[in-house]
Amino acid sequence: TDITTPDAMGTDDAGIQTLLVNTNAEDGHPVCILEGDTAVLRPRSIGDTLRHVGGVSIALLLMEKARTEETLLRSLEFLVAVLRHNPKNHRNMERQHGYHVLGYILRCKADSLLSFEVLVLLFKLAGFEEENRGKSVIA
Repeated sequence: TDITTPDAMGTDDAGIQTLLVNTNAEDGHPVCILEGDTAVLRPRSIGDTLRHVGGVSIALLLMEKARTEETLLRSLEFLVAVLRHNPKNHRNMERQHGYHVLGYILRCKADSLLSFEVLVLLFKLAGFEEENRGKSVIA
């Protein structure tokens, strides 16, 4: 069954109309067909993408701007995510003295915003993995 709805039609910024046709295949899985101009996209990790728009300094800026425990925690989670398994971001963090900046930011926020969850993330950033202690850099 082919379903074409007016809601599935759209126009992008260049004025190119795109039609989305949702076809229910015989195996029960939906199949979508897009008509219009195409673009070649290369999937990238968040860590690689961040390097092209400012690098780890963006994550540090988010931490510096945090005014609540929740925003500090989320910005630190973001920093951990962009550093995890990404040697280039680690090198950039070291080259830009990012760990010193991180320490300064955390010292400034120590009185009001640090929580147990932030501490757990800092241990994770330092290489401690609670769920898999055998692979931890810190014993």
